Amino acid sequence: MGSDPMLIAARDPPLQYFRLYFSPCVSPKTQLLPHICPQMVELLVDVAKTQSPESYVYTRLAAQHIGEIASVVISGLISFGRLPAREIARKCKLSSRSVQTALVSLIQLNCVSYWTEKGLSTVYYTLNPTGLKVLLHGGDVIVHIRDVYGDEEAEIVQNVIENGNVTVRNYMGLFADENTQFRRMELLVRLYADGWLRRLQPVDFQPIEDVWNRLFLETLANTPRSAAVSEVKRIAEVKLRAKVRLSELYALGNSNADVFTMDDGVKKLQPNITLAFNLGRYEKALRSRSYVELARSRVGILTAQIYKVCCSLVEQKSADLRHKFLQVSGLVATQDETRAFLEALESTLVENKLTVFTVHEVVRRLPDHLDLSNSITSRIFTKPGRVGGDSGTPSKKIKLENGSAFPLENGYGHEDIFLAPTPPKQVDAALVEEHLQLLANDAVPFLHKLRDGQYTIPFLQLSKAVKAYNYDAIVKTTMGVEAHRVFRCVKDQKLADDRTIAKLVLQKDGDVKSLLFDLIAGNFIQLQEIPRSADRAATKSVYLFRHEEAASYQYMKELLMFNIGQVLSNIDLFKLDHKILLEKCERDDVKGHEEELLLESELKTLMELQTREVSNIGRMNRVKWLYVLYGEL
Repeated sequence: MGSDPMLIAARDPPLQYFRLYFSPCVSPKTQLLPHICPQMVELLVDVAKTQSPESYVYTRLAAQHIGEIASVVISGLISFGRLPAREIARKCKLSSRSVQTALVSLIQLNCVSYWTEKGLSTVYYTLNPTGLKVLLHGGDVIVHIRDVYGDEEAEIVQNVIENGNVTVRNYMGLFADENTQFRRMELLVRLYADGWLRRLQPVDFQPIEDVWNRLFLETLANTPRSAAVSEVKRIAEVKLRAKVRLSELYALGNSNADVFTMDDGVKKLQPNITLAFNLGRYEKALRSRSYVELARSRVGILTAQIYKVCCSLVEQKSADLRHKFLQVSGLVATQDETRAFLEALESTLVENKLTVFTVHEVVRRLPDHLDLSNSITSRIFTKPGRVGGDSGTPSKKIKLENGSAFPLENGYGHEDIFLAPTPPKQVDAALVEEHLQLLANDAVPFLHKLRDGQYTIPFLQLSKAVKAYNYDAIVKTTMGVEAHRVFRCVKDQKLADDRTIAKLVLQKDGDVKSLLFDLIAGNFIQLQEIPRSADRAATKSVYLFRHEEAASYQYMKELLMFNIGQVLSNIDLFKLDHKILLEKCERDDVKGHEEELLLESELKTLMELQTREVSNIGRMNRVKWLYVLYGEL
């Protein structure tokens, strides 16, 4: 990796895609939300900032997209947990009507889940971060869909995101022309088949924790006790059966027979199903993108282009970044169990040939503009032949019209000179396989070769490598080259004292201690105290240094999340400072006539606000990409 921590930073989407996702009221229902005073907004920002980084970002997203009342509701749910609407209104000092209106919009956008206990009429509401993450990535999602598919597909995804969910019948009713309806249905089928849209079921509006508890208790009640089976074994069997029921519940209604229908030989979606955006599919695309950028930095541009095709072949069928079982607290207890579960899931996909591809599949999917003729190949290391052929006879020449001589190679006749330019050569499968071998033999295992010329992508190993290489680049850029050398020494030694580190990095003890202090202050490394006496006296203790990836990555995730919240807060605050001018520009009589009706100073202020907003959004997207690496991969 290079010294730039943004080596695989995201490209900034165009401004026209930002305008939607950084304006309030993204759905018609949210327009009913009242606004609160600016002092309340500043107080909410301060409270959310001290709560947690997630609260800071989620409240800012809710305020920008839905309104201030919704952000207060989000803050209350984060602070107090699951609450009914009456308790939310009482604790947040809001009216019941405004809270209920905000909850309707939040549920529609999949930002809040609701739950009702059996036999009770009270409805409890819980925060659902999925919808808020969709709003966070909304602009990037539209740009990605536009680049991969086209403008019409991007428009469909944008409509689904801004409304939370759409029914197929209602969406098709917006188009009166039959040709337009046929085209839109074709695009909907394609987006659903590729996983970008998913069917929204009633269980998706319910918290998965409550769903699991209900299934577990029902299964436990239906499993009788036996004297021949211990209680521990009985609970384990109940948990396995409940897991199967949980998987079946979320898979219910998603089969092709329940989703698609054939009308005059044309495949269509059922008109009564509800569609929502599939965030898990976009997270897979982000994961593939991080792998490709790492391959670009380590192997090369051409090989990274081939690797991008490899990732696209298995991207949709690969495992989700957040499995349903991992979202239930306590279901997979330790990190070792989580690792074993993910490895077993990945092995199952490989055994079923879902994440396996061949060289010929890669060749068929390569773009036409990709030229591999001068790339790495074993043939460039062969001994070049002598000019004039192996026989040693001089090559023949013909005299051209301008008087110069043109040599003829062996096996070519005069007619070859006047042939039309040959079309581009087809991609050589052997050459592509050499690039795949290069990826498989790298120190970072980008590919794993199976038998019969088949390949697969080791997702778990690559995710760990992406985080490690980017973390090294961050340390080198922020702390300096000398500190990065000390960090690498601590990382290699696992556990070492300052003297050992100074000897290995060939630096003075005083300089190493200063660098170690800076690394500890940045939470890049951790300090461990080892007592030498029974009374654990500090004067007799030895202090060693180590690097814990889990703790460092978690701190980096929270730090990046807080930075995203700061950028969003800055956008809100400088808009709030010029609230009167912005409201004036939104008037119907001013729109389109700003240059005529506004003063020169007001026009200059608007230009400064736009420039400042664009720069802040670009900064947020760069920070957000690093957050994706350490918060979602």
